[in-house]
Amino acid sequence: MVAYTFSRLPTANFNTTPPSIARSATGSVYDIGDTGFTTPLNMTLVIGGAVVTTISSDALGFLPDFSLDGRVKCVWKQAGSSFATVLTTSDPIAGPVGPQGVQGPPGVADDASMAALANSPTSAFSTALSATYVTFKNFDGTPVTGKHVEITLTADGTDIDNIRVVTP
Repeated sequence: MVAYTFSRLPTANFNTTPPSIARSATGSVYDIGDTGFTTPLNMTLVIGGAVVTTISSDALGFLPDFSLDGRVKCVWKQAGSSFATVLTTSDPIAGPVGPQGVQGPPGVADDASMAALANSPTSAFSTALSATYVTFKNFDGTPVTGKHVEITLTADGTDIDNIRVVTP
C-alpha cells in the first residue's frame, strides 16, 4: 500500500466567512467517508516516525507533516468541536494518461538548445510545436517574426478587452 504524505496543511474551514482556522487545536484524522467521525485513522508522523491517532495544529493553524496508507484525502476534526476540514495529500498523484503533449527530448537542458530544436523545421519537436501553437503570418502568407500577441482582459477577468501584436 502507498503511504501518502500530508505536508504543512492548514486547519482552515473555507465554508465560513471569513475562513475559520483551528489554531493550537488537537484533533484526529478520519476517512473521507466516515461522516460520523467514529474511527480515527493511524497517522505516521514524518518527523520521528511515531504512529498516532491525534495531532495538534500550531499557533498559526498548520498541522505537522504526516502520512496515511492508501488515502489521498482525509478529514481532520478538532476534538470536542464541530470544526472539520478536508485535507488532500501534498504528494503528486498519478492520473490517467492524457493526450500526447509536447515534451522536450531527453538531454536538452537549456533554452538555447530548445530554441534550436523548435526552430529546426524538420525536427519532430518543431512539428509538434507547429501543431500545438499558432504561427502568425502576414497577409501575403510569410511568417511574422520577432513579434508576439498581447491580450488584455477586462477588469473582472471574464472577457478579452484588447488584442494587439507587439514588437519587442
